[in-house]
Parts: sequence; C-alpha cells; structure tokens
Amino acid sequence: MEKYPIVYIRGYAMTQGEVESTFNSPFYGFELGSTQYKLGSDSRPNMHIFESPLVRLIEEERYVSTFNRYVSSTNEPLPDSVPAGKWRETLWIFRFYDPESHLLGTNKRPEVEDYAEKLAAFLHKIRLACGSPKEFKVNLVAHSMGGLVARCYLQNQSLFSRRSLKSTPPTPVNTVFTYGTPHKGIVFRHGLGWAEDIRDLIGFQGSDTFGTDTMRRFLSLKKNQELHKFRAARKDISEDRIFCLVGTNYKDYVIWVSKHAVGPASDGLVAIESAYIQNSARAYVHRAHSGPFGLVNSEEGYQNLVRFLFGDIRFEVSLAPMTIERDLPNLNQGEAIEFLEINVDVAIRGLPTYLNTRRDIDNSSLIVPMRRAPSGKYIQEESGKETHLFTGFLRKPKPSTNHVDDYLRAAIQVKVVPHYTHKDMVRASRFEGEAILNDRLHIGVPINLDLNGIRYRWGEQSDEDAAPTAQETHITNGSGTFHFPFPEDSQDYFCCHGIIVRTRAWE
Repeated sequence: MEKYPIVYIRGYAMTQGEVESTFNSPFYGFELGSTQYKLGSDSRPNMHIFESPLVRLIEEERYVSTFNRYVSSTNEPLPDSVPAGKWRETLWIFRFYDPESHLLGTNKRPEVEDYAEKLAAFLHKIRLACGSPKEFKVNLVAHSMGGLVARCYLQNQSLFSRRSLKSTPPTPVNTVFTYGTPHKGIVFRHGLGWAEDIRDLIGFQGSDTFGTDTMRRFLSLKKNQELHKFRAARKDISEDRIFCLVGTNYKDYVIWVSKHAVGPASDGLVAIESAYIQNSARAYVHRAHSGPFGLVNSEEGYQNLVRFLFGDIRFEVSLAPMTIERDLPNLNQGEAIEFLEINVDVAIRGLPTYLNTRRDIDNSSLIVPMRRAPSGKYIQEESGKETHLFTGFLRKPKPSTNHVDDYLRAAIQVKVVPHYTHKDMVRASRFEGEAILNDRLHIGVPINLDLNGIRYRWGEQSDEDAAPTAQETHITNGSGTFHFPFPEDSQDYFCCHGIIVRTRAWE
C-alpha cells in the first residue's frame, strides 16, 4: 500500500498531572518503548527491547519527525514547508492537550467535538504544509480516547458547520488504527452500574465522554444504533479501512482502581467487547491498556500497525458454519453440547510474536452457541453463520531482505472445545479442555499475488504443502476464497466443513 502521512492522537489524560506530563512529552507518549524479558534456551531471561512505534517508523519505514522542520514552535504546520515528493513519509503529533496545560491554557476541559474541531483544522494545515497534492490523505493512529476524537471527526454530522471550519474542507483519511479505544464506551463489571451513572452525571474531568448519551451525541448516532457502529458523515471512508487493536491483559494495567472496576475480559480499562468497531479488522493481543505492558509500546501492536498501513494482501479467516456429527466418547446421560469455545493464535513467518491471541485463559476466546437438531447432530444457534477468527495483512519483503521462498506465510492455530450442559453435581465423563480440533493451519500466499497459487498444510498432518482443489477455490476479480478441509483426525466430528480464507490485494 502507498504510504501517507501518519497523525498520532493520544488517549485520555484524566488528572491535571497527566495533562502536564503529556504536555512535557514532545511526541505525547508515542516515543515510549518497553523492555521485557523472555525465557532463553539456557533457562535464563533474555532481554527483549521494543524501541517504540515512533523510533521503528523512523528507522524501518523512513518516516520523518516534523518537529523543528515543518511546524512552528507551537506545533502549527507551516504552509508549503515539506519538500516536494517528501510529504508521504511525515509523522505528525496532534498536541490537543497543550491548551489545557498550566503554561498555555485555562485548565478547562473541552468536549470531544472541540477536540475534533481542532483535529480538522490541524489536518487541513498538514495538507497545506505538504503542498496540497491531489492524492493527499492521512493515516490516523490513535490510542484510547484519541480513537473517539478520530471517529468524531469522521462521523459527526455537524462538525464542519462550526464557525471556525466553514471555509475548511475536510481532509481525506486513508486509514484509522486504534489501540484500546472504548468504541462502546467504558463499562464497569456487573454490580457497578451505579458507578457508571454517577460518572455520567458528574462528568468529572470529562469522564462522561465514555458514557452512552455523550457518545451518541458526538458520534451522531441514533438511539437504536450501537455505539460501535461506524457511520461516516461524508461517505469517504468505511469500516474496511479501520483496524482495532484489542488488549486482553487486565492484570498488568497500572491503575488499580480501574482494572478492578472494569475487571477481567478487558485491558484494565476497556472491556474486550467494547474495543472494536462493527465490521472492522481487529486483532487481540495479551497487552494492557497502557504502562510497561501496554498496547502502544508493544511489538504486537507495531507489527499489526505496519501491516495494516503498508501491507499488500488482506486475508480474512473464518470457520465455516459448523455441524457436529457426534459427541465426545463416554458422556453421562443427559449431557449435550451447549457451546463451542474457540482459541485462535495467528503468527507470521519471521516475526518474534503473535499477531493475534484469543485464549480462554485471557477471557478472550470465541463462544459459538450450539443446539441439538432433530437429526441428533449439533448445529449452530445462528444456523449457516460463519465464525470470524481474524483479519490480517501480509506484506511483501523489502527488496533488501533475503526471503526463503516466493510465498508470504501465516500460521493459524485453532482449538475447538465443546462445553456440555450436565445434570449431575459431579462431572465424571470427560477431561477438562478435551478438544475436537487442535491443530495449526499453515498458508502460503504468492508474493506476486497470483491467488491461484495459494498453498496450505495442517501442522500435524504433513510437511508437504498442498493446493486447494478447484471445488475449494473461487477467484473473482483478483480476490480469492479458499476452503481448507479440517485435518483427518477432526473430520469424525465435523461434517463437510473447515476453515475459509479470503484474500485480496490491499490498496
């Protein structure tokens, strides 16, 4: 994909101290890295350093910081300051908290619409600084509340009716990438609904921003529309161009009160089910909302970011509609499958980390409700519906990189565990975690985008790649849909189904 300027929008600063700390950081935290340790072959910890998304974008993608080059001393983009042909690889920081600092401001908290108004003006000035090329667009990269500011810019129906923007044309957006954004608001765990009501009523330091009524207002959503529905005001971007990174590690979030109020199945501040936009691409990683184990300063976050921004192939992985032919052996009388729990890990060849991890241990696994049909087989409650596992992006190797073969390769580990209803107090019939599928699918997509040449194999089945048969392959206008049958040891349970992978050029 072509490169475009990156604009970083940071998240919520609740206290004045956090505002001041943000103000004193030139890059608003985008320059923060992390130092972690992993167990080495000698059973000693090995240091793993992630330098920060900012440093990696500068070092690996040749992006240029605009400070002391193309902006004024107050971070105002300077007209026609970016040399011709250099505008695509520029990195800009939207410093929207500066007016709230002790040095520059009144400490008054604006509404999200006010931040979006400033973002609109900032993006327009970036366009002028770059010489207003015809093909100009920006990539918005946002953490937490910053993603809501980006959505307000894109969704709010009356934003450009504001006096300051009446003569300002909207700036086109190429993509939006959000880290841990509360797209459905911040919801507390069961029993603490009263605390949400108090938060939304008082609105301390703008905390009511994450309440239902306020979000509907600044996102221009109707009462019957879900908060995570994306509805572009100007029809210039769709959910297809949005990626949401979802954190699943609530324990390592640094703010104790928050992680205990929101609870498990969250990143410590944002619930897993609140952290994505409907129909958007998304990945789940075992990272906290922020801090040393945070989403932004993580290898997993960065690898998803650069593949989304600069990738060449988009691939979507789903389970075909499932019918379970038979039960696990040795069941007690009266037991029946209630739901399937699905764990999914996705890896890309050559990367030191997973791009996606959805696991029961993190409360992020997929749940598919099942029921017994009159035939005695089990079918999904939502009959005929695919179960979406992951949307990812593959990137061609750079010309200077040595690659093993002519394929871009990914591995998808899938584990399917049936959960049974039971009448007795004690379960004596099965082992906990007994799976009807637990295997790794390896897929290879040709670098030259010849989709007919896709290869696959199941990890436990063979070391030899195979090609889908003609009946399993459908190519339309350069996009491919491929059906991969389950490995032989799982076919006793599943009827005629498998994994579906859809690929297309990402432009």
